[in-house]
Amino acid sequence: MGTIFGAVAAGMGLGSSLGPILNPLVGWRSEFRALAGGFAVIAIFLRRRTRSFILAEQRSYPYYKIALGYLYVLHSPRGRRTMAFIFCNGVFHGGIFASLGLLIASRYRLDDVGIGMVLAGYGLPDLLFGGMIGGWGDSYGRRYVVPLGFFWAGVGALSLGLSVSPVLAAVIITALSVGFEATHPLMSSIATSLDPRHRGQITGLATFTKFLGMGVGALAFQYLIGLSFGRALFVFGTREIVVGLAAILAFHNEHPAMPMTLARICGP
Repeated sequence: MGTIFGAVAAGMGLGSSLGPILNPLVGWRSEFRALAGGFAVIAIFLRRRTRSFILAEQRSYPYYKIALGYLYVLHSPRGRRTMAFIFCNGVFHGGIFASLGLLIASRYRLDDVGIGMVLAGYGLPDLLFGGMIGGWGDSYGRRYVVPLGFFWAGVGALSLGLSVSPVLAAVIITALSVGFEATHPLMSSIATSLDPRHRGQITGLATFTKFLGMGVGALAFQYLIGLSFGRALFVFGTREIVVGLAAILAFHNEHPAMPMTLARICGP
């Protein structure tokens, strides 16, 4: 799960970097056309590669059974708690990530290429260290790693609100993505462990909850920007630390997924 969501965050960071860098060269319309064409090619490739698997695994389920699969998660206190924290995590990271480019442009007066270079670090740690952070969760327990991820991200947002140099801002932005990787993949793996028979459906619900939170966070952060970027970052950073304190209590029963000796042998 850490590697999967690390790839997601890395793709988001790469897209936010390449977009500003390529915009003055080819224009945003050409970027959108290239993306559309690329996705069409990938869709055809995946269709051919997975055709036998899809045909072999097709099943038909009544709609009420699909709804019951979601209710199973929401009826479980552990499931409701995990989904709530996934939503809160999405609010924080979605709100800040949606306005990072604007923050960099308004504070440091950088051009498109400069903005892209500063944003390049977002998501890179997730791709490189996602499996490692997931291994920490397996070895030491999510009850330690998840709250630490909230605290790390909260401190990063508070630090970004200070008057720092562009280089230090790039380092802080890079560190913010580590907070995402230490929280969301581990919480999603908690949700998928609730019912092994419906892992795919529960993964879809967790993903929907995350992106719903990111959308709400983007709207909330946009509203707070009307006051100032510093206040917006202070509110979001303080709120993330409070959520981290709540996570200590919420996830205190999450034990390591495997014994320490076995975890060290298997690795992340």
